Amino acid sequence: MTMPLPRLSEEQIKLLNQQIAESNLDAGQWLNHMISKIFREECSTNVLSLADPEAVQGAIDA
Repeated sequence: MTMPLPRLSEEQIKLLNQQIAESNLDAGQWLNHMISKIFREECSTNVLSLADPEAVQGAIDA
């Protein structure tokens, strides 16, 4: 029979939630940056299709 895992303290739960929120914020900021970069590069000439992986990668590499 396995031993049950110890419960997390309220402080540990609070810290984990804070780290998750910060990680989500960082990911959201990165995604917004990349989307704006893609459209800034591509909208001046044509509309970028997000279904075109080569165009997306080209905009990311620019």
